[in-house]
Amino acid sequence: MSTSESLNARVLVADGVHVVRWPEQEEWRLSLERAQIPRVLLIAADGPPPEEWDELEDWIRLPLDPDELQARARALGRRARDLVRPRVDDQGMCWVGDRWIDLSPPQAAITASLIERFGEVVPLARIDAELERAGASVAISARKAMIVRLRRRLTELGLELHSVRERGYVLDWQDLDGATQPSSGSSGA
Repeated sequence: MSTSESLNARVLVADGVHVVRWPEQEEWRLSLERAQIPRVLLIAADGPPPEEWDELEDWIRLPLDPDELQARARALGRRARDLVRPRVDDQGMCWVGDRWIDLSPPQAAITASLIERFGEVVPLARIDAELERAGASVAISARKAMIVRLRRRLTELGLELHSVRERGYVLDWQDLDGATQPSSGSSGA
C-alpha cells in the first residue's frame, strides 16, 4: 500500500494534528476547524490549494514526503498550543482539542484553577480551597495523593503538572519529547 493510499482514512499524525484529504474530506475539515483542531490538508499534485485557511491548518501536495508531513504536523501542534487552551466542561471532562479525560469533582476543580492560570503558579492555598469546595480532604497527604493521580491523567492530554516547592503547582504543555515547554507569556518562575 502506498503512503497516499494509507492516508485515505482519517489519520492523526502527531501532537493532535489530523491529516485530511482535500477537497474530498471538506466536511470533516470544517468540523475540525470548528473544534479548533489542527490539520494538514493533502492536495493532489495538480489540485489547487484552498483559497482560505486558518492558523491551525497547513497543506502539502501529493505525493508527500513523510518527513515533511511530520515536520508540518509538529509545527502545527506547537502553534495550536499557543492558540488553544485546555478546558474543563460542566461534566468534569478535561478537553484538549478533541481529546478528553474524565476527572473526579475535586480533580476537575483543581484542573480548572490550573487552566485559569495556565503556565503560572497556582498557590497551595487556592488548591486547598478548591479541594475543600469539592468536599475533598485538604490534608497535605491527601492533596499530594490527589496531585499524583491528576498528574498521571493530565499527561494523557500532553499536559504536565509541576510542583513548585512550598508555593503551589504549574500546569503547562509537554513537548513532543516529554520535556516541558513554557507557555507563551509565562515568567518561568
